[in-house]
This record gives sequence, structure tokens and C-alpha cells, in this order.
Amino acid sequence: MTLHQQLAQPIALPGGGYVRTVGEPLNFYFSLRMQDRIQWRWTEAAKLLVATFEENDDAFLHRAESQFRLALSRHLASTERKAA
Repeated sequence: MTLHQQLAQPIALPGGGYVRTVGEPLNFYFSLRMQDRIQWRWTEAAKLLVATFEENDDAFLHRAESQFRLALSRHLASTERKAA
């Protein structure tokens, strides 16, 4: 498995743009503030993405995509609450 493998479905990012490959969620994760990265939902997504490479396993990839989507939706919801 490579960083350039396509995800099953692109994931829309806040402010436009999409995550389309396996490596892009990790880039997004590392662009977050440390305060956000240490939250369980993000660390779990990052661990699953790394496990995808270590095990070369599509099952991990599916779980990692799901966890990344969940973390992103919760991150957006908390950002909107703070802005309100």
C-alpha cells in the first residue's frame, strides 16, 4: 500500500478541497493544532492510517477512513460551536 492509493470516497475538507488519497488524511492531521491532534478521535484515525501501511490491509484502510470522517465531522461541529 502506498500513500498515493485512492480512498473509496473523497472526503470534503472545510474551506474547500478534498482528501482523495491515503496519505492526505495524515497531512491534514499534522496540520491541526497540537491541542486538536491529541484528542482521541484524531489519534485513533492516525493510528489506523499508520496500521494500514504497516499491515498493508484494506480492512484497516476502511476503518481509518471511517474514523477520519468521524473525527472531521466532530471537529467541524466543535469549531462551529466555538464560532457561535
